[in-house]
Amino acid sequence: QLEMWQESTFDVPTIDKELGWAHSIGMNVMRVYLHDLAWKADATGFKKRMDSFLSIAAKVIRPLSCIPFSPTSSQTTLHHFIHEVRSYTQLS
Repeated sequence: QLEMWQESTFDVPTIDKELGWAHSIGMNVMRVYLHDLAWKADATGFKKRMDSFLSIAAKVIRPLSCIPFSPTSSQTTLHHFIHEVRSYTQLS
């Protein structure tokens, strides 16, 4: 969950290929976990990577469920993260 969203390991060609495989076997819904540590480390870059992911996914899979994930954050931090993700995904 964390590795997928970090700048150094976000891999557009692999994401595109794997979503294409999912589509080719009939998947039309995808659940994706959004790790709060990637957001905390680089919120602006995280949103750009989310936008890139959603653009790739829109070609082959809809609807898409993005679920905020935070095993370590306080309730206040998690609430802010969830609010940020919901606000962003509703705008995209």
